[in-house]
Amino acid sequence: MSKTIRKPLYKKWWFWLLLLVVLGNISKLGEDKPAQETVAVKQETPKQATPIKQEQPQPTASKTQSNNDGFDSQLVTTNPTPVPSTQVTSEFVNLNGRGTSDEGRSEPQYKGLTGFVAASSSNVMDISDFSSKFPNGPWNVPTVKQIGDNQFEETKTYVPHKNKVKVIKQFLHHEGFSNYDGGLLVEDVKTKKQFYIDVYNFVTFPYWDASIEVALKQGPVIATYTPTSVKPADRDGEWVDLKPGTEVIADSVENTGRHIGKVRADVYKQWSQGYGGVDVYFDPASLKIKY
Repeated sequence: MSKTIRKPLYKKWWFWLLLLVVLGNISKLGEDKPAQETVAVKQETPKQATPIKQEQPQPTASKTQSNNDGFDSQLVTTNPTPVPSTQVTSEFVNLNGRGTSDEGRSEPQYKGLTGFVAASSSNVMDISDFSSKFPNGPWNVPTVKQIGDNQFEETKTYVPHKNKVKVIKQFLHHEGFSNYDGGLLVEDVKTKKQFYIDVYNFVTFPYWDASIEVALKQGPVIATYTPTSVKPADRDGEWVDLKPGTEVIADSVENTGRHIGKVRADVYKQWSQGYGGVDVYFDPASLKIKY
């Protein structure tokens, strides 16, 4: 019996076909690998950015303001939120006072407020009464009594200028524009004694501790003169020679005319001519409030 001779595999045609197919697949695998790696890189999850911590605004301490905003504010801790113009960082509220509206023609509301009895310019003139050369302090203000609905008249009882009081009741009526007349029932902060005063003699903050421009919007002051480069002048604009340290009754800041921006003050130096003071106009920087 004869044996069948088998051909080696490499001599069979299908061997080479299979080999070519295997080699082709291997070649394709080699080409696809970088692409797959590239895709893998692209599909990486991006790193999350580290959140930036935002610092919250810290409370800041407001320094004491000296005579620039109506009175010396106490050192307090406040947030950086702007404070409304009608509020202050102390026990007082910065309002117009003296029966003057703070918004249009609406009636000012003083009930519950702490403020001060304050002399008016006419009170100061009454104090001098041409009996002395200068109306030195302390000034006094007459109390009033009620004689009808919102009607009051002066009494012979006086209270000191700058006396600290709290308003208990108000009895006001509209005089016109932004002005109100009438009386206030007030209580002395120290003695707890109650009495009536004319609303025109009430202010809501100690204006005499302010700059002279702010103070004179509220009432008269005694001021001391110190010469500056701007010389004082009379009503006609002629220079007036005054000694350093001269005390004057400052009354207002001029808004019009040749002396606009200057302080009008009474200088008591010509008593022999029959009147107590003459109007002199000063550089605000030359006057320092004394009382």
